[in-house]
Amino acid sequence: RKPWPRHRPRNSLLCDMSAAAAQAATHAMHAAQTHEWSVPVIDIAALTSESHADRTEVVAALSAAVLSDGIFAVVGHGIQDDVMQRALAVSKAALQTG
Repeated sequence: RKPWPRHRPRNSLLCDMSAAAAQAATHAMHAAQTHEWSVPVIDIAALTSESHADRTEVVAALSAAVLSDGIFAVVGHGIQDDVMQRALAVSKAALQTG
């Protein structure tokens, strides 16, 4: 199975990222080279933090995921599970009737 198409970040970008974001980008580059496929999962709860450093780390992780994978999943968004399940059901129904 072919890996998800990826845009590899430039090494200079890694210097401006937090350690966690740089590690995520490095993992994505390794995955692209070894033909593994996974979607980065990013906890965005800190986006509502008063700490600029916490928000910056989330933004860096999102940026790394977009640049290296072009796709990501988020957790920590605060959307209740029943709301997500209803949205998924409506989406599936719309695709089946279309």
